[in-house]
Amino acid sequence: MLVSVLAGAAFILAALPCFIVAGAVTGHFRKLETRCTECVTGTVVGMSHISSNGIRLPKVEYTVNGVKYTTAGPKFSGSVNFYIEAFGKRQGTASSNLSTEGELPQVVKTTKDQSAAQQIMRERYPAGKQVDVFYDPEKPKRCYVERYAVPPKVWSIYMPTGLGIIFTLVALILLIVHPF
Repeated sequence: MLVSVLAGAAFILAALPCFIVAGAVTGHFRKLETRCTECVTGTVVGMSHISSNGIRLPKVEYTVNGVKYTTAGPKFSGSVNFYIEAFGKRQGTASSNLSTEGELPQVVKTTKDQSAAQQIMRERYPAGKQVDVFYDPEKPKRCYVERYAVPPKVWSIYMPTGLGIIFTLVALILLIVHPF
């Protein structure tokens, strides 16, 4: 009986960080979108080693109040890769819904592999290109490039919330089956 109470308490304690993480992540993304109200022109200095959903991002430098900052972007909400595999190889030609001009999609769609998307990103953002950087005037390091990308909710919000619910249900079941 004491074991089930301790196990129930342990599951409740495991659930709390899950809910806290989901709330913090949600709050962080809301802050980013709502607080980045100022815009400055940044300069692409090359491709960074940072990727967003498997797509390498340009490295952008920008200056606010005489202080130089570096970021990577623009980011993407997700990516989907469609391909047909035959005889152990992906068939077809690599392509992407990215283009060298115009509006960027929130979700990158590719066929075969992401090489076409990578090539388009290199062409779209050559070193020296000027891009808009939206930043938080109170904390200029908090920023995004060109446009805000909605975060993928599965990993950032739904996963920790789901785990928290599962841990809470297990705790309740343990406490109901073996009450004090």
